[in-house]
Amino acid sequence: MATFFPILITFTLILTLIVFVESSPSDIRLESPHLSSITSHSASQSASQSVHNELHNELRNELRNELHNELQHESRSNLLRSDGRNITIITTASLPWLTGTSINPLLRACYLLKRMREVNGKGTVQIMIPWLGDEHDQRMLFKALYTNNTSLNQTSNCMYAPQPHDPYQLPQQYTQQLNSKDEEENEGGNEGEYTSPNSSNTVFPTTHHQKVYIKNWLHSNSIPPSIIQSLKIHFYPSRYHPGHHSIFSISDTISQALSVNCGITLENVTNETKGDVIILEEPEHLNWYRIPSQTHKSFRTAFAYSIGIIHTNYIAYISQHYA
Repeated sequence: MATFFPILITFTLILTLIVFVESSPSDIRLESPHLSSITSHSASQSASQSVHNELHNELRNELRNELHNELQHESRSNLLRSDGRNITIITTASLPWLTGTSINPLLRACYLLKRMREVNGKGTVQIMIPWLGDEHDQRMLFKALYTNNTSLNQTSNCMYAPQPHDPYQLPQQYTQQLNSKDEEENEGGNEGEYTSPNSSNTVFPTTHHQKVYIKNWLHSNSIPPSIIQSLKIHFYPSRYHPGHHSIFSISDTISQALSVNCGITLENVTNETKGDVIILEEPEHLNWYRIPSQTHKSFRTAFAYSIGIIHTNYIAYISQHYA
């Protein structure tokens, strides 16, 4: 009997071990409520993430298809590279006043015309600049053209600076072109040649004189002749305000810009007339003292696409002048 009990205990332990080994891991996990809950939560998270990814992919594909369809049928007003765009740049200064708003827009117009030819070979670029018909305004701003006083001609060392000459005549290299009118003088959209009331005492008696000067300036600064010839330069009547050191329009610039952009006369511009692309150099300046238009509330309503380019760092300007 003494040996029977140890044998019985050993046999019982072996049998228990066999039963435990034969039980599968899955059976053990299912028998635990805690482990079962963790497994269920993990599966739920995985399913939720899968649904999220699926919805995300569907939304992305839908937006991509919608964008593709929009680009396929995009409004012409939002595609500046489409064929035949008519771009009008209007600025607040003009040569020979050597300032940012006279030089940058002029070069920008030449570049846009060049790029337009490279992209599709169609379209036009016009630039509208202020015309100072008042002799005092011209003398104040264009003084480097008619004085030999070096203190008034600080820009004479610049390669594009005008050279002093007789007060009432243009240099010969400019006057030799005045006998032949540009073709654009007779095109629709040009309001005709402006003439100074006292042309004998002005630097530029007419807008054509100033236009020739500007095109010679472009030529002297290596702009290709084909670009210079194709660039259309138009004028809008203006006055110089010494207190603001700025030029302001004294005409309906919106209607004039529409006339230039659409190639029609000013009389044919109505509230139904819609221009193509307008670039406003110093938009805040152009609208400070703008004469209300008879046809449109603003440049934005008059043109399909409007762009404004700021030239003044007002924070720096105020800190320097009003500190």
